Amino acid sequence: MELESSVWLFGFIALFTGAIAGALAFKLFSPSVKQADQVKSELEEARAELDNYKKGVSQHFDKTAELVNDLAQNTVRVYKHLAEGAQTLGASKSFDLIEQNPSSSAIEVDDEPVSSETTDYDQER
Repeated sequence: MELESSVWLFGFIALFTGAIAGALAFKLFSPSVKQADQVKSELEEARAELDNYKKGVSQHFDKTAELVNDLAQNTVRVYKHLAEGAQTLGASKSFDLIEQNPSSSAIEVDDEPVSSETTDYDQER
């Protein structure tokens, strides 16, 4: 009987010692909850920063496209204005050359007369 109780006692001591050793190993080798929360918050912050950057880039390119479109429209207006002035004030040799060879012109303009009314561009200023 005494041998049987020694075996049980030895078994409980071994189980208790194993549980303590396992808990200690888990505590030492596993990342802490605090550290995991910190990494998670850093990840969320980085994602938010990336989203803001993407929005900024998108807005920048939208504005750039709008400004380039405005620039093209204003260039056509300036060309029309200069063409009207050349016709009104007297055609020069260079204007005659453009009229004779329109394919050499960098910008094609419809034959619409430029009105003397104020344009959107004039109103903006």
